[in-house]
Amino acid sequence: MSTVISFICVGMFLLCILVMLASNMWMIVMAFQESVVWGLVYLFLPFGALAFMLTRWDRTWRPFVLNLNALIGAIFFLLAPAFFVKRVDPTEVGSTMVSFFELLIT
Repeated sequence: MSTVISFICVGMFLLCILVMLASNMWMIVMAFQESVVWGLVYLFLPFGALAFMLTRWDRTWRPFVLNLNALIGAIFFLLAPAFFVKRVDPTEVGSTMVSFFELLIT
């Protein structure tokens, strides 16, 4: 059961990372739609993304909130196995790793 929870957490973590990537791409596209200069500022200046987001909040709040929610989800699914997965006895680590790889192969 703990292996299933671990796989679910890894899958959900990767999904959150993909959502974060998509929302960042959405913001980059919005910056380049504004102008090529804003797109380059967004990409290459340290606080260019923040400046673009704050000056156009009426349009950029959706990708920002999506990115923030995905970040919270990624942190949760990264830490969830520490609380929900059964602790393993250190003397059984070898047999646990073997059964883990057998599960991956089958």
